[in-house]
Amino acid sequence: MRLILIGIGNVGRSFLKLLDRGAEDLRKLYGLNLRILAAADRGGVALSSDGLKPNEILRVKSLKGTVAALKPYGRPKMDTLEIFDELEADVLIDATPTNIVSGEPSYSIIREAFAHGINVVTVSKGALALGLPALKELARHK
Repeated sequence: MRLILIGIGNVGRSFLKLLDRGAEDLRKLYGLNLRILAAADRGGVALSSDGLKPNEILRVKSLKGTVAALKPYGRPKMDTLEIFDELEADVLIDATPTNIVSGEPSYSIIREAFAHGINVVTVSKGALALGLPALKELARHK
């Protein structure tokens, strides 16, 4: 399963740690081969069609402050919405901070994922609270 992870704060880092420790169990028990094709934070994006290693994402984020510093995959200042045009993925994991005023950036990220036929897992209550009817309609349509 090809994943995009946007947001490498507490939730994103926790997900990466769980994936790093449990990837082999998921493969053996359920036949799931989870690959992170893209990881994004405020500093930019790291992309690899072969997959990025969760422990490497965590290491670079901790040392450099952004996943965009992951050589040779980093793309500093790349807009997260551009990810969807760069590669094909199955699932977006949106771990961006909740914004209850505008629902952004989650709302736009989720819309773009749905427009590309990508399933979404989100922790953003703001995007859902402010735009659930429109998001549900777009998800049904795509």
